[in-house]
Amino acid sequence: MLHNPRKTAWHRVLYPFWVVLYWIYLLVFAALATVVNISAVLTSLLPPGRWRYGYYQAMLRLMTRASFRLLGALGILKVNHVGFESLDADEAVAVRPILVANHPNLLDVFLFYAKLPQLTCIYKSSLQKTLIKNSMGEQMGFISNASAKRMIAEGAERVLAGEQLLIFPEGTRTEDGVLNDLKSGAAGIARRADVALQTVVIHCGSDFLSKKQSILKPPILPIYTRVEVGDVFHPSDYANSRELNAALTNYFETQLKEEKTFL
Repeated sequence: MLHNPRKTAWHRVLYPFWVVLYWIYLLVFAALATVVNISAVLTSLLPPGRWRYGYYQAMLRLMTRASFRLLGALGILKVNHVGFESLDADEAVAVRPILVANHPNLLDVFLFYAKLPQLTCIYKSSLQKTLIKNSMGEQMGFISNASAKRMIAEGAERVLAGEQLLIFPEGTRTEDGVLNDLKSGAAGIARRADVALQTVVIHCGSDFLSKKQSILKPPILPIYTRVEVGDVFHPSDYANSRELNAALTNYFETQLKEEKTFL
């Protein structure tokens, strides 16, 4: 549980201003999403290749960092990354641990792009019908969960090739701070590739883009978020994926119940 810093009189004065900026940001975000989807249509017509992956990864990274700097300067979004210096981004590292995190809202993946150069994510196949159109997920280098067998095989292959894999094992956003049952994909990939799972715990002090919060309703502002690198879990320490998932579940539930401060 994340406790926001003590609110002052300035919070009450600035709140109407923040709400207006929030609406403006949503409009800008919608425009950018439209541009990205149009771009996906155009790039799908061009010759295939790894260049698409680099192009979209760079686009996401630049858009995320620019947005975070802007929202931070306006006082709407405050993010504290804790322990990310331990995640070695050196290209010489042959195999990186798989990042696994809880999933409180739709901002989560961008919290990682704010610090890491590129990511390979597992995404819900249903997003092809909504947010990610025209095979943009694949063009971004992401892996669909449409087939569990294929997802585990491809995920393990990509990890062993040196890519940084990010998985939200809940599969959907957390409701009311109660962890959803963890899917077996992350554990399956870790066991197949014999690669460690690096936990990252996201503490959010706002209902921003959470499952029950309508995007049309202004969230709790400002948005305080703490993203903390946690313990490492080695698949070889567990008899099977079920035991590994149980250990992960216990860890995340314990961490989410602990009282945390933003700083």
